[in-house]
Amino acid sequence: MKVLVLGAKGMLGSEVVNEFSNEEVIAWDVNDLDITNEKQVLKRIQEIEPNIVINCAAYTDFDGCENDVDKAYEVNAHSLPAIATACKRCNATLIHISSYMVFDGKNKEGYLEDDAKIPISVYGKAKAIGEDLVRKHMDDFRIVRTCWLYGKSGICRINEILQKLKTETEVDVAQDLYGRPTYAKDVAIALREIIEKPPGIYHVTNSYNCSRFELAKEMARLLDSECKINPLNQDDYLEDLKIHKPGMKLATRPKYCYLLNDKITPLRGWKEALEDYLKDTSDLKKTN
Repeated sequence: MKVLVLGAKGMLGSEVVNEFSNEEVIAWDVNDLDITNEKQVLKRIQEIEPNIVINCAAYTDFDGCENDVDKAYEVNAHSLPAIATACKRCNATLIHISSYMVFDGKNKEGYLEDDAKIPISVYGKAKAIGEDLVRKHMDDFRIVRTCWLYGKSGICRINEILQKLKTETEVDVAQDLYGRPTYAKDVAIALREIIEKPPGIYHVTNSYNCSRFELAKEMARLLDSECKINPLNQDDYLEDLKIHKPGMKLATRPKYCYLLNDKITPLRGWKEALEDYLKDTSDLKKTN
């Protein structure tokens, strides 16, 4: 099986490359293919004729998207017709990675795959349009939404908290944001199952819910960190963040980010996955 991974050096892309290493993997990042260049995308994907294309490429800086709307839509939405068309022409299955940010976060019970998309940020709006464009231009697709993704490569809120727990005396964490922390390595493994599923949308997260505050407390416990964790409401947290990002627009995060994934085999619990991640990155305290 020939597998093309786009965004191959990113947080999820790098894990996908590792997971599919027993196949013929072609790993392209931004320096290998500009996904916003329609002619280049159509030409190069059709030249290699992959069986599977896994699109992990995205502009994932939520606040950055608020301040560079054109880039957000160009990368996360308008690049998709060419990718989908190229896949259709060479009979490749497209796995496109999307996000919980396509929802407004008002449903405390969580979101199923077919629930209405109501994004409340530029990033979420662009990702929602990207999903629609994939569905418009081809049939053999799998759209994979995930939540609070973390991993070894790239920047994410979980890694930011981790670094502060290791190096600072205090860290501010939102106590009224709820989701399912998800290890990129586990998503990459789940993609093997999803390839064999019918076309459609799939939610892929580690199991069980928590708040950002509960997540930070569990990280501190695993690290045996004495860093003080200050629980803030999201509004207060964003106000504090404005001090460190003067003049920047900040993206509103959905409050309840529970993606209900009952269409695939449930992934392990977030606490177990987090502990493995900390061990994998040598961040967990060594005990005798």
